[in-house]
Amino acid sequence: MAARPTEMGNSYVCLLDLYGDERIVDDEINFKVEGDNTLVITYYHYDEWPAENISMTNRFDIPQNANLDAISAVSQNGMLIVTIKKTISRLSAPWSIKVTKA
Repeated sequence: MAARPTEMGNSYVCLLDLYGDERIVDDEINFKVEGDNTLVITYYHYDEWPAENISMTNRFDIPQNANLDAISAVSQNGMLIVTIKKTISRLSAPWSIKVTKA
């Protein structure tokens, strides 16, 4: 079952506990979209006992108004913070129409 990201202003945020990012294998955090709206994040971390790389996968159901071309990620203090910008709908953004007299 996929988790839901947290809505924060003009974006959605997904939080993942990396169980100590010092054990994350370099350049081994992968992102892909399955179907229309499931963000899949796979990463590998080194487990000292037994000595092996372990694959971890998390899935997030992304709302339809998420802009999948505007995803960023930051690793900080053992957490992976993934931010996905919302698409801007013409109806939700302020706009004006010049009205002329006939």
